[in-house]
Amino acid sequence: MTKSLLVLSILIISYCSYAQTFNPTYSINAAGAVDTFKGGYTFAYATSGSPWDGALMSFGGVVNNYDCQISAQYGAGGKHISFRTRNGDYSSWNSWFEIWHSGNLNRSDVDFTAKTVNSTNVYNNGNLWSKQIVVAVTNPWPDYVFKSTYKLPSLTEVNTYIDQNHHLPDVPSAAEVEKNGLNLGDMNKVLVQKVEELTLYLIEEHKQNTNQQDEINQLKQQLNTLTKSISKN
Repeated sequence: MTKSLLVLSILIISYCSYAQTFNPTYSINAAGAVDTFKGGYTFAYATSGSPWDGALMSFGGVVNNYDCQISAQYGAGGKHISFRTRNGDYSSWNSWFEIWHSGNLNRSDVDFTAKTVNSTNVYNNGNLWSKQIVVAVTNPWPDYVFKSTYKLPSLTEVNTYIDQNHHLPDVPSAAEVEKNGLNLGDMNKVLVQKVEELTLYLIEEHKQNTNQQDEINQLKQQLNTLTKSISKN
């Protein structure tokens, strides 16, 4: 029994001796060098297959097959690190994943986000919590509504469109949203457009009400003058 355990221990030690050791390498630059780099740390250039120029560390992996690599960019752009693992069953590297940050991570006011996110993590009826979301909008912001060249649709036209389509012009229908989801940037742009159009309608209605009130005041004045004239006679 003791001999068997000794033999087994020797076999395990021999097997594990293939595990990597951290032997520093100066730098790697040749194309594809990052895929064959093992057991240490180095400065990798992007030409080697690293995500960017910067420090690269490779470690772990039984028989140099199930490795992990971590890479960080140097210089002013060094606000992120990347990592990937090697699938030893298929002798291939998995994709690089990136983690970004806006400063020292031990500060409470620093943002820390995963730049590469699997959409299934948030799509399947999941919840996304955030204090602030910034959406990049490339299309023109709808201040063009206030330009003199903008043709504001009449309320009659809007009413006809609603009767036919059961939603506002430029606003996606319920069926479209259910099928394709909602683009927050585009939807906010449309909502601002509708608010600005509504503002113009209200301004026009206010002008009409003001003119009508002026006419009413003039009629009242004329009526008072006529009433006084009649009473004198």
